[in-house]
Amino acid sequence: EIKSIFVQCGRKWGKTEIILYILWRFARTHPGATCYYISPYFKQSKEIVWANRRVQNFGPRRWLLPGSHGVNNTELRLNFTNSSFIKCDGSDNFDAYRGIEPHLVVLEESKDHRPEFWQAMEPNVLPHNAPVVWIGTPPDRECDFVVRAEEHRKDPKKLFIQGSAWDNPHNDRVWLTEK
Repeated sequence: EIKSIFVQCGRKWGKTEIILYILWRFARTHPGATCYYISPYFKQSKEIVWANRRVQNFGPRRWLLPGSHGVNNTELRLNFTNSSFIKCDGSDNFDAYRGIEPHLVVLEESKDHRPEFWQAMEPNVLPHNAPVVWIGTPPDRECDFVVRAEEHRKDPKKLFIQGSAWDNPHNDRVWLTEK
């Protein structure tokens, strides 16, 4: 069973849509699941998925608790009727993640994450053998992202997926060709 998935793909490939699908599906199909969406910065999570209501409106509203119990704007948390939740945050808040016990962790644009975040989070995935999804665009420098990508390419117990902006049929081909 694959528990570590690494997705390296170009800008506008559809990373966030895939992430939202994974989070909602996992939360819905695993009652009581604690699911974490982590971008490099809290403010970035707020802008990418929360302020525009992408995460709140991705799935059927009936799966969430009613009213403010279902959508907590202060904590950026969605609470499901089956006792699962999706929490959005940033790697800049790494000290807050010591000791939690997630069932799923999704790390968006992980090349820009604070290294201290994974040091704090990694031991937490053990209690539930939580799947971890690393996803982001290729970096323009050597960093942990490059090392982790190579680990996923070589390890048969891990999954490596690579894609480009060309894979998204909604992207303008003329614009891509000019770039």
